[in-house]
Parts: sequence; structure tokens; C-alpha cells
Amino acid sequence: NTLAAKLPDITAPIPPEISSVETDPLGIQIRWIANPERDLLNYLVYRSERKPVESDGQLIGTTRANITVFRDTTVRSGQWAYQVAARDSSGNTSPRSTLFPVNIKAPAPAPVELTKVSFVRRKKGIYIQWSRTEGIDGYSVFRKTSDTSGWEPVSGLLKKNEFLDITVSKKEVYSYQVRAYFPQGEMTISAIKRVRTGK
Repeated sequence: NTLAAKLPDITAPIPPEISSVETDPLGIQIRWIANPERDLLNYLVYRSERKPVESDGQLIGTTRANITVFRDTTVRSGQWAYQVAARDSSGNTSPRSTLFPVNIKAPAPAPVELTKVSFVRRKKGIYIQWSRTEGIDGYSVFRKTSDTSGWEPVSGLLKKNEFLDITVSKKEVYSYQVRAYFPQGEMTISAIKRVRTGK
């Protein structure tokens, strides 16, 4: 009797096809269509930075053969592209799927919060203090009275999170807001707080 030699499996799976890439509160969720191969072992997920798009993206995770979704929790804001490859039990790996681009925007900065707006009699001014924000170019304090139709700046660009307005008049009600400026050109505006000066 002769034994038939079993030839090694050298046929790679077909490339997977990504069906969607979506953001969720925990990161980016990548979904793809299941491969038909019966000897499939797992899927490999790759991420590339799009400056320009790199075809040799970094391997960021794997999933079992019966799982066709992966959540990328390490991605940051920017332009990225994802690919998925399939690997069988013999170690054969498919070509990667077509690049699926995605643009992830940075979360909007939170507005500063006015923590104190009060008239300081001995300094004859209104003291304004607010929460500190990281990564900004600076703050500006704006003021409005019942006699003015719009907001007027009463400070230059500040680095500290406090300001004393000594240009106020007696027995007047003032409204204040603080604006924070970011390097990307974004700006956030605090809620309004009102205060009345003394005699």
C-alpha cells in the first residue's frame, strides 16, 4: 500500500472587504464582510496615516475568524485609513483590503467657566476669575452694560486666569464673559455673569 502525500496549503484567502468605518464614544469601529474560507484563522487590522496615505500601515490588532468587527481605541485626531487582511490555519495571509479613509476631528474645546465675578470695594474694580484651559494662546475679558449694544474687550490677551477691571463706574450693572483662543483658530466663550458696582 502507498500513502498519498498531502500537499501543503499555499493558497491565501481572498482579501476582506471593509463595509464601514464609524466613530463611537470609545474610538473607531471597523466592520468588514466575512470571508468564505473554512480554514480561516483570524483577521489582521492595519491603520495608516494619510500624509500621504501609506500602504504599509501599522498592525493594530487581530480578531478571531468569527468576528468581523474591531474597535480602534488608540487613534487620535487626524486623517487615517484602515485595511484588513485574512489569515488561514496554514499561515497564508491574504492581500490587504482596499484602503478605507476616515477623518477624525478633535473634540471641541470646553468653554472656560467663570468661577468668580465680584466688586472689590478697596480696589474700586471688578475681579473676574475663571477655570484654566490647557493648550491655549490666551484669554480675553469682554464686558457689556445696559447702555452698550455689543460686547467690548476690557483686557488684552491674558495668560493668567484672572483679571481686575478698574475701568468701571459706580452704581452700574456689568455683564462679563471670557473668551479662550486656541492655536488652531478656535475660540470658546464662557457663560455670562453679571455684577453691580458699589457707591
